[in-house]
Amino acid sequence: MMNGDRSETIQTPIEDQIMERLKERIYRKSHSLNSVRLFDNSIKHFERYMREKELSIPDIAKSPLQSVDDFSGWLDENGYSPRTVIGDVFAAKRLLKAHGVKITLEDFKEVVVLPKKRPFEDKKVDVKQIRRIVLACNSSGLKLQLMVQVLHVKHHSYGVMTFQKIYLVLHQEMYKN
Repeated sequence: MMNGDRSETIQTPIEDQIMERLKERIYRKSHSLNSVRLFDNSIKHFERYMREKELSIPDIAKSPLQSVDDFSGWLDENGYSPRTVIGDVFAAKRLLKAHGVKITLEDFKEVVVLPKKRPFEDKKVDVKQIRRIVLACNSSGLKLQLMVQVLHVKHHSYGVMTFQKIYLVLHQEMYKN
């Protein structure tokens, strides 16, 4: 915290109502408190950006697309992952729209530069690797999850299986030589 800067901003009752309404809509759509927390964190990033740049919502409303693009760049410069940048930018856009700022999707796509999500570049785990991990594993819960993964990889065409059939297939798979 610099110059007595507080991590929370002082909001007016109207701003509180807007935030609560946005959070309520997010929860109603996802039924996930994690989605609401993620949105709240994204807005905190946006508020930090606004404090650092000494901006307010009315300042941003004068040139919203440029401001959102600048926010995207600021997040990138501060080392946030592409997924975080994208989520934070869309949360800021949602907040601005709730404040009556007009942002069209076409203009947004044209002006705001978002990073590409980097794909996870790991090879798929094969049955032999899973079997080695299971045999070395001490956690019975994790062993069960891994064994079910073996079933899925090896026997994905079985569909619904009875408990006895699952047991037999797991036993055969895990204790082959």
